[in-house]
Amino acid sequence: MAQKNLLSTLRQSVLRSPAGPVLRSVLRRPTTSAFPSLPPIGDHLGELFDRCEIKLIDIGARDISGEASRNVTTLAPYSHYFAFEPDARQTQQIEDRLREQLDWKRVTVIPKAVGSSVEPGTLRLTRQPGLSSLLEPDPSVAAQYALSNEFEVMDSVPTATRPLGEFAKEFEFEDATFLKVDTQGTELDILQSGREVLEKSIVGVYVEVEFQRFYKGQPLFNDVDSFLSSLGFTLFDLDRTLTRRTSRWNEHFSRRQVIWAHALYLKEPAYLASTNSTSDTTTDLGRLLAVALAFQHFDVALQILQIDSFSEATKDHAQLKRSVRSYVMESTNAITSHARVAATRHFKDRDNSFV
Repeated sequence: MAQKNLLSTLRQSVLRSPAGPVLRSVLRRPTTSAFPSLPPIGDHLGELFDRCEIKLIDIGARDISGEASRNVTTLAPYSHYFAFEPDARQTQQIEDRLREQLDWKRVTVIPKAVGSSVEPGTLRLTRQPGLSSLLEPDPSVAAQYALSNEFEVMDSVPTATRPLGEFAKEFEFEDATFLKVDTQGTELDILQSGREVLEKSIVGVYVEVEFQRFYKGQPLFNDVDSFLSSLGFTLFDLDRTLTRRTSRWNEHFSRRQVIWAHALYLKEPAYLASTNSTSDTTTDLGRLLAVALAFQHFDVALQILQIDSFSEATKDHAQLKRSVRSYVMESTNAITSHARVAATRHFKDRDNSFV
């Protein structure tokens, strides 16, 4: 343990040295060539993000290599990462991977379940671990898409849930920046249990939404979308998963059906500028700028720079504009020069592994 701590300390020292940005860029490169390596955040932008005290909340943190986690690693040196995962078999692995993966400013792993209220529950562990849920799977729906085996419950673990708002107070992330929720059917309950944090602080949400009720009683996309829209969030991206039905003939073509998706919601810059005081607006827009750059919504980043209250309140705004534009151009070059992304960047939908 002492040796591990020493290596971790040495690693942090090296990454925060003048060569740190280059090393971070290398460490962020994915193990495959599926995604381009984006440039590191420059010093001027980094100072702004440090002042914004970015806090990222990941509920259902099992898949820390997914798209949301992969994108927010850009913000690792400036962010406190809170990871929720009630499956005890996964929590230590998640903590080790987060601490070794990148130079997060701080990491907190919480082995608890988030729900609509304080109550006992049951975590149903399925054959496909990523489909485990507090809700009971509906075999009749899964059978339509040849997914019955993946949704089969292999074990059940008693667990207690608490509202997101209570966790926010206990772990001091009432001023959180970004929320990712992927809990297989209980996403709306979690969002509703953190309504105050969503209204007052969070500027971006990445949430799994479903178009078929794979779990009994689960809300669908329209329910989640209606709730987030009522809080000022706008749908920006929908990364769909599609599959075919069990009635298929393998030798014949058929369009696939969307069954679930990961949706990115952001608050509009103008909305933030009109709903907060000047000091709050500067912080919120700085946080939105960070999230927009991380998810490559560069139009939003550039729009933020045009807001008068933000330009008047930020230190050395001219230099900040140059830094943002430089990052956008470097990222654009990296993306467009990457063959796979360049060929599909306008049509990002993907098919899942269930053919």
